[in-house]
Amino acid sequence: MKDLDTPPRATPSNSASNDSFAKAVRSNGKHWTWFLGIFVFEFWLSDSIPPHILASYPPLKMFVDAVATIAPVVYNFDRIARYPEALSLFFAITTFLIIPKTAFFYIWLNSSRLSMYRHFVISPLTSTSPKNPGEFITEPLSQGKTPEEKPRSLVSRVGWSLLIVIVGASLVFTNLVSGWEIPKRPIEAIPQGLVDVAKGGLSLWFYWSLKWATFTALLLAIVASIARDYLAFFRNLIRFGDSRHE
Repeated sequence: MKDLDTPPRATPSNSASNDSFAKAVRSNGKHWTWFLGIFVFEFWLSDSIPPHILASYPPLKMFVDAVATIAPVVYNFDRIARYPEALSLFFAITTFLIIPKTAFFYIWLNSSRLSMYRHFVISPLTSTSPKNPGEFITEPLSQGKTPEEKPRSLVSRVGWSLLIVIVGASLVFTNLVSGWEIPKRPIEAIPQGLVDVAKGGLSLWFYWSLKWATFTALLLAIVASIARDYLAFFRNLIRFGDSRHE
C-alpha cells in the first residue's frame, strides 16, 4: 500500500526545518492579525451589548434562534443571566465566529506539514510522525537540526484518524451544548463559575470565546484536514486500481 501514500519527499536538510518554520510564520502573519482581532472584538462584545436588543431588533432574534438550533449553548445560560437577550446574542455571534477561527487553524495547520501538521493530524497520508512530540515547542530553537521522524503504518494511521474524528466530533458536540445542566438544576446547585459567566464581561469572554469556542475551532480544523486527506487517499486508491488494470 506504499504507492497510495503521498509522493515521496526529500529528507530535509539541516536548515530545511527552520526555513519551513520561518516561512510558515511569515505567511501566517496576516492571518494572525485578523485572528487576534476576533478575540479583541469578542472581548468588547462581552460587555457592550444592550440588555434588550433582541426585542428592539427582530432580525437579530431570528439570527439567534437559527444559531441556537445548532448550538444550544446560545440559550442555556438565560435562566441565570443578568441580561438574557444580550447574553444569547453574544453566544450566537461568537459561535458564528467559530467559522473564521476554524479557517485560521486550517490554514495554520497546513502552512507547514513538517513543523505543524504532523504534530496535530493523523490521517492515511501522514506516513511519519515526530519521534519527539516536544519538537513542536522546541523546533524554532533547534538551529541546524533535522527533526527526527518515525514511520507510521497504514493500519495505525487509519485507526488513529478514525478515533480522532469520533472523539473530536464528540467534544465539538459537548462544547456546543455547554451549560446544558443549568436549565435542569436548582439555582443554588449551579456552580458559581457558571453564574459568573452568565454575568458577562471577562468571565464570559474567557470561558466561551477564548477557551471553548477556540478549542472547538481547532477540533473542526483537525477533523476537516483528516477528511480532506481521506478524499485524497481514496482518489489515490482509485487511480492505483485503474493503473493496475491498464
